[in-house]
Amino acid sequence: MNTLKFIGENNYIYLDNTNQTEKRKYTVSKIDNQLKIISSNFMEVIKFR
Repeated sequence: MNTLKFIGENNYIYLDNTNQTEKRKYTVSKIDNQLKIISSNFMEVIKFR
């Protein structure tokens, strides 16, 4: 099984037009010839809402 681990930033935009940016750790694996996120872990809030 081939896996790739990386850290990414998610930006969440809310209905009141505020947003929040979070850092997350991801693990991606090739399953049935498709890339799938098999793990996602919250690390920290970078920009609070």
